[in-house]
Amino acid sequence: MWSIPPERSGENRIPEDHGTGSVLFRILEGTAAETGEPFFRALVKNLALALQVSGAWVTEYLADASRLRALAFWHDGSFVPDYEYDIPGTPCEPVIHSCERFHVRDRVIELFPDDPDLPPMNAVSYMGAPLLDIDGSILGHFAVLDTRELPPRPETMALFDVFAARAAAELRRMRAETELREREGQLRSLFE
Repeated sequence: MWSIPPERSGENRIPEDHGTGSVLFRILEGTAAETGEPFFRALVKNLALALQVSGAWVTEYLADASRLRALAFWHDGSFVPDYEYDIPGTPCEPVIHSCERFHVRDRVIELFPDDPDLPPMNAVSYMGAPLLDIDGSILGHFAVLDTRELPPRPETMALFDVFAARAAAELRRMRAETELREREGQLRSLFE
């Protein structure tokens, strides 16, 4: 796992009156009945609210273009439509290249000055994880950002990893479903 800058003491981002179990329950409750795009929308919104961060998003990886396209992006209390961006120079780049979780506790704008989207979002911290296919290839990316420092609390990291894995599983399921429909269409065309 990458982590920059070095850890310093900081505030607990999960409210003291809510344990990890209640945060986990809130996210599970908000996503349990959903699949596909509604699942991703529910996931990013509930994760951002539960972790009290300003933004969360899940993307698909466009390898040929070296870009990420948001399947759902929640920021400052609303969904951001049609969000797509180039990977180079962003904090998402280490996630895609290392295939590991990447955490920037604070000063993300200083560390990634070439990312044009960070200053308008007043970003201070970032955490992202790759969404991997069964063979280890990158399907997408899952991330949160905030306008405050995001300390590497074990509870926060564990919740983030659980829901990154769930987002990867849903993205794999959606791709398999799409491939199945395409094959059925091809077979139907052959028989007709």
